[in-house]
Amino acid sequence: MRWGDGSCDLLRCKLFVLLVLVGCSDGYLNIFISQSQVMKLLGLKAELYYVREGVVNTYAMNFVVPVPANIADLEFSWQSLAGHPVRTYVRNTE
Repeated sequence: MRWGDGSCDLLRCKLFVLLVLVGCSDGYLNIFISQSQVMKLLGLKAELYYVREGVVNTYAMNFVVPVPANIADLEFSWQSLAGHPVRTYVRNTE
């Protein structure tokens, strides 16, 4: 991702900031796109992990995944591995 050339869209910037913040903490979580969402997006039967067991997947972050115009929404999932309840905050970005 290059910040100065205008190729950084809003969703990718938000995801990058989130992953940087996760990488700067002791996070016990997973952030991923579920198998059904990857099938919708890429036609593949797989999950796509951006953070697995608190470790940022820098390999996945190097790929630009184009989102076709016919996809109105894409769900990112997160899973706490802390073993106890955590506070969650939901924010609508529209």
